Amino acid sequence: ESRNVDHQAVLDAFGIEVLGEHDDQSITLWMNPTGKRWRLKSPANWKPAEILQAVGESATGVLWRTDGDPPEGRYKPHELRDAVAVAAAAAPRLTANRLVGQGVWKHRERLLVVNGAEAHLYDGTEFEPVSHPRLDNKIIDFNADKAWFGDIVGAVQQIDAEQAKAAFDELRGILANWNWSHESDPEVVVALVAATFVQACWTWRPLVSIIGASDSGKSTLLQEVLVTIFGDWCIAADRSTEAGLRQAIAGDAAPVVIDEFDKYKQRQQVLELFRTASRGGEILRGTQDQSGLRYGVRHLAWFAAIESGDIWGQDRNRFIRPELRPPENRGSLVLPGQSELRELGQRLVAAAIWAASAAVSMADIIKNERIDGVQGRLIESFAVPAAMSAILSDGREASEQTARATLRRMIDGRGVLASQGERDEVQLLSDIMTANLRVPQTSE
Repeated sequence: ESRNVDHQAVLDAFGIEVLGEHDDQSITLWMNPTGKRWRLKSPANWKPAEILQAVGESATGVLWRTDGDPPEGRYKPHELRDAVAVAAAAAPRLTANRLVGQGVWKHRERLLVVNGAEAHLYDGTEFEPVSHPRLDNKIIDFNADKAWFGDIVGAVQQIDAEQAKAAFDELRGILANWNWSHESDPEVVVALVAATFVQACWTWRPLVSIIGASDSGKSTLLQEVLVTIFGDWCIAADRSTEAGLRQAIAGDAAPVVIDEFDKYKQRQQVLELFRTASRGGEILRGTQDQSGLRYGVRHLAWFAAIESGDIWGQDRNRFIRPELRPPENRGSLVLPGQSELRELGQRLVAAAIWAASAAVSMADIIKNERIDGVQGRLIESFAVPAAMSAILSDGREASEQTARATLRRMIDGRGVLASQGERDEVQLLSDIMTANLRVPQTSE
């Protein structure tokens, strides 16, 4: 005969918290003794050995696996299963937008920096440690194996305006070795690199396409410089499938670089995935169990391709497209070593976090600039690198006038933008008519 137990007392005894329930009714738990986030498909099938695996050694003094009534403070497996099920019934639904993985995220007026098994809130001056996975309506995915930076708190605290500018100028000098079609392209690319480190924080995220002929140095730029700058956690791939990229990204804000993005079978599905990145939307898809699947990304993704006509279709308005020309002096490209580039990347990460809040606010201000022949969405896209460049070059007190001048300098002389844009009302209708809403099909 089952005894009456307090379900919350059971969870407290094991140190388990129910974080939420997913669309497929699986449950995510937080194990305080082990610091693990645990996905439980069904509490009905949670075996004692798996409970011990999740909770750790402390569970051996709480879990009662023999016959007879357990003593005070100990509980049978079915009592824990029942407690989890009852708590899950009242727990919040966990969508993709609630789960926060590795990277830098916006949280109210501060930044949330998740690095491996550690997380901190940063207000531009001080870092406040976050030890619990629930942060308001967000669930933090702590994972020590995914740490992407060493002492990120110490690195950011050492950054000032002079060091931020030095890191920015150093990478701009390296990129100036390539033969760009527009004189501001090295500045645009460096600013976009910095913006990528804090990509989940922007109100609007452009996509980046490095275009140029096969002998222009695209692959060298991406694979030997940018991927190294982005660091080991960068998701670098050639002609990946949409599902492969989605699974690799999971809930993290890691940089994404896709080389050789010319026409191939999965290209449109990949563009569809990153269409959700601009303002952080979601794709809804039906599943066989009728539970549905929703997902999206918040990434300022990088692509490289040989431009042969307009391969971007309706997504062309979301792209900033720096263009490379064949080098004037072949064989003269001299690059820093990989260790130097990695160290520069670390400094740029710290500078980007230091600059992020000011840059995001500035981008939201200058995106209303009006430039003849350039449509609103493209101006909004260029506002991101313009704001980041202004803050990294002139400090967090950079003026709106400086940022607007930077925006105009980045856009002036790009005649291709006139044909790249559409009227704003056409863009809106296109977004509505082509929205990715997919519902499950039922058989009768």
